[in-house]
Amino acid sequence: MNAVQFSYPIGFTKNLKDKPIRVLLQGKPLVMFRGKEGKIIVLEDRCPHRGVPLSKGKVDSDGIVCPYHGWTFSEGGRCVKIPGVSDCKMRGIHSAKSLKVQEKYGLIWVGEGKIPEIKEWDTHDCFYMVNEAESSVLHVMENALDPLHTLFIHNGWIRKRGKEKEVKVIVTIEKEGVHAETVDEEKQQGVIHKLLTMGRTVVRNFGRVIGPNCFQLEFQTSKGDSLFMTAFIHPIKEGLVRVYTANLYQTTLPKWIFKRLAKTLFEIAVKQDAEMLKIQSENLKHWKKEKMVSTKGDYMGPWIEKLLQGEELIPKRYEVVLNV
Repeated sequence: MNAVQFSYPIGFTKNLKDKPIRVLLQGKPLVMFRGKEGKIIVLEDRCPHRGVPLSKGKVDSDGIVCPYHGWTFSEGGRCVKIPGVSDCKMRGIHSAKSLKVQEKYGLIWVGEGKIPEIKEWDTHDCFYMVNEAESSVLHVMENALDPLHTLFIHNGWIRKRGKEKEVKVIVTIEKEGVHAETVDEEKQQGVIHKLLTMGRTVVRNFGRVIGPNCFQLEFQTSKGDSLFMTAFIHPIKEGLVRVYTANLYQTTLPKWIFKRLAKTLFEIAVKQDAEMLKIQSENLKHWKKEKMVSTKGDYMGPWIEKLLQGEELIPKRYEVVLNV
């Protein structure tokens, strides 16, 4: 496997214990395990000797042991033992391919990219949600950051269709991200807004792309309640992604009530989106050569696509007026 251009989450650190775990990243099998002193190691899940998956082996004090012939691999994929051939000089060709590993936000990340800094991580309480979608990174990110679909997919749940009102969106492009602030919409009429804000005015409403596979929705009320829904996307294979959403919050409600209520409400909205994303993905298979048409309301998609292609954006700022 070539170096992964971006950094992707592939699992929670707490779930990696004494046994190796096999994961897919962009369709390629990887194995992660803990080496000496608990250090996390991620290799291609393939022994270079005869191609057997290393994840079917075991971990000992030297590293991960292939179940076929006992070849053993340690940090960096270095081969440290070849049983039965005492005079074999172990070289680079005997090594398993290794990936760069980082630990952050309770997750294991692999790849060469920079992991975004989430300043609220140290100041807010957090609960995670993990969901899968039969879709792509692009379509999942655009869906989450698109206000207009909420009038249809989430009608009555997030926003409520009725008499249209103009709202202004201020879009700020930075070299490595996009920020979109919705103004002039102090209250949304859906169930989620009413229950979680207790009818309070929303003073900050942001959607932002903070990396090629990371996005955040921010809401703050006039009473100091705040929520930062921060999502990290793991592309498992073509047409399937896993989304780790860290819901960072400060609330004037009892925390246990907010957490239980928010998780229940958010899971319903995520399921609604997942159903539409699946329909979209299945239908697009028939129209791979057809281009999609966009309007000014699709202000996030083009920038997300550029970031996924590894482009550095040219900073600018502009406004979009929507009817919601």
